[in-house]
Amino acid sequence: MSIFLLLKPATLVRALTYSSVHLIQLLLASIFLFRNTPAYLGAAFEFTRQFMYKWTVNWKIIPESVFLDRRFHVALLGLHILLLLFFLTRFVRSRGGLMRFLALMAPGKRKEVNAEDVVYPIFVTNFIGIAFSRSLHYQFYVWYYHTIPYLLWSVPAYSNQLRLLLFGLIEVSWNVYPSTAWSSANLHVCHLVLLMGLAMSALPARDVPATKKSSGPSTGTPKKLKKS
Repeated sequence: MSIFLLLKPATLVRALTYSSVHLIQLLLASIFLFRNTPAYLGAAFEFTRQFMYKWTVNWKIIPESVFLDRRFHVALLGLHILLLLFFLTRFVRSRGGLMRFLALMAPGKRKEVNAEDVVYPIFVTNFIGIAFSRSLHYQFYVWYYHTIPYLLWSVPAYSNQLRLLLFGLIEVSWNVYPSTAWSSANLHVCHLVLLMGLAMSALPARDVPATKKSSGPSTGTPKKLKKS
């Protein structure tokens, strides 16, 4: 997600400052990365990690054998990547195409940072990760609960009643302990409805500052005063 934060550097100095953070991370990792790449990546991302079925909030609707199956994990990862590419493509097109999108990274005159260009992609990509997570535990709710109102109100087709209903049902699922097949199914349905709404809705338009009106003398014909 941090890539979206690099798209608005106002100057070359700022762009280099932002990039240096990632460069330092890469340099520190290189000590271990080039000596034993598989071990480093395996420990960093823990693709082989197995979660405990009894603590999962979102997958009590499937048997434990499926929950622990590697093919199931790969399928979730594939869907995760496909959805990210889908929303990234839509976002790039909504901002004028790939070349114009990449041009935002070029040094030049100062550019205004638009809130929608940062908040929307971060919240949506985070939500996709939640929706296709291999397992969600109760503490993971803090990852996205604060983004749900924004995402719900990013779907113009949904009424306020439906938005509040979805928000309430998601809250209910996270407050069922221990989780059950019903609470997991309810959570997935709510996530799916929200994802479909976001996929079918137009992306938020950029906020263009209003042009200030000229404060010079008026050239129009003055209005006649009414007779008393």
